Amino acid sequence: MPAGGSLSGGGGAAGSRRGGGGSSAANARQTDIVWFEAVLETPAAITGADAEKETPDDALRRMLGMSSWDPKPVLLYFHSDHEEKKEAKPWAEQCKQIDDEKVARWSGLYHFVEVDMDKSEKKLLERFGAGEGPSFAVLDQDLNVKSTSATIGSAKKFAGYLQATVKKHFTEYWGEVQTRLDEQKDALKEAKSLEKKKDITGALMRVREVTRSRLRIGSFYDDAVKMDASLTKKMTQGG
Repeated sequence: MPAGGSLSGGGGAAGSRRGGGGSSAANARQTDIVWFEAVLETPAAITGADAEKETPDDALRRMLGMSSWDPKPVLLYFHSDHEEKKEAKPWAEQCKQIDDEKVARWSGLYHFVEVDMDKSEKKLLERFGAGEGPSFAVLDQDLNVKSTSATIGSAKKFAGYLQATVKKHFTEYWGEVQTRLDEQKDALKEAKSLEKKKDITGALMRVREVTRSRLRIGSFYDDAVKMDASLTKKMTQGG
């Protein structure tokens, strides 16, 4: 599977986590991708009182690890085991492109799900737009397919796909993201002002509102990471 992270809940299995999360050197891998592993199966027939509690689509959302309180678009990666199957080499190549810092940063705007194509039902794979080889689909909270893509040949193109899809198909959510980015930019600006005033503690607190957030797509994020490291060094050296 691609580099990823664990996410419990729903009807899938937790993935593995790789990548950093702190404010080390700006060029180092800092951000992990959180994956949910799922097998798509037709939900068992629900009868009686339980039928009112969970519809078939509710069951599918549970299988995909979706939550009503999480507004993120859902990216499905239709995946085949390439560790055991030589014919699954295309998936191994695709996973390499996903294992990238810029992709990881944009993944924070999505709920990433790795769908096991070998174990999932064909009709459900078709419903959600799975291709013959490595492919992707982006769903909204109503399980509508908003975008699909075949193999994406580079990390740069994959990050671009994530960016373009959220901006085009999830405008309200993207507006909320932009508001948060503006808040981060203001926090960084204030941190720089506080540093000039020799308030290292205050500056560090403000800059970490950026560096310790899961939202890391701002053009200013790497500058914030460098500033965090510099302020931390000043703190350890007594200012």
